[in-house]
Amino acid sequence: MNKLTKLISILLFISVSGCAITGGTKGKVENNIYTAKNKLFTISIPHKEGTYENKYMKIKEEYRKNDTYVSFGPAAFNYSIYRSNIIVHPESGKKTIPLDTAAPQILESSKKQMVKHYGTSPKILEKKKTKINNKNAYYWKLTQNIPAGKGYSNKNKVFNHHVYVVDYKIAAGIFWIRIPSDTGSREAGITPKQFVESLKLMPNKSFKPTP
Repeated sequence: MNKLTKLISILLFISVSGCAITGGTKGKVENNIYTAKNKLFTISIPHKEGTYENKYMKIKEEYRKNDTYVSFGPAAFNYSIYRSNIIVHPESGKKTIPLDTAAPQILESSKKQMVKHYGTSPKILEKKKTKINNKNAYYWKLTQNIPAGKGYSNKNKVFNHHVYVVDYKIAAGIFWIRIPSDTGSREAGITPKQFVESLKLMPNKSFKPTP
């Protein structure tokens, strides 16, 4: 397993387990858009400002040398979690992992962590190569039966997972959106695709990728 794949595995464990990462929000939210503290990217928040869901929506973050992670949720009644992780490639001239190689590795690493955390195996319902804002990407839809007490409830639940791996050339994007099957339309946030498509990279001179 190469260095990047090991890093991805660690980050996916953090995102799947839902561990608290920071004591407060380092980035900022304005006009329903989250801006990372390091100005690396902006992305839409799942629940609009001023709504009841947004009022109780949790935001978790992790800033590392070459990557930034942020997740939104659970909220008031919507227990979905919208996760995004942007990993900046090493400086030009350094070897990077092709998307066709990295994407399946990312999926397998995340599936193993989900089994470890929830105790059941997720099933793939859909998989395809696609485009996100004209960038090459992979997409998977999975479903997972969650035993009572393993999720957020003392009842059996079903989680639907939407996984995107996007090649931004200067960076790789990993998105994992967990949506319980019983989430009502009244509490629903934006769609997984809307969330992923809303991400915009904002390279700046203060953020320098390193090998």
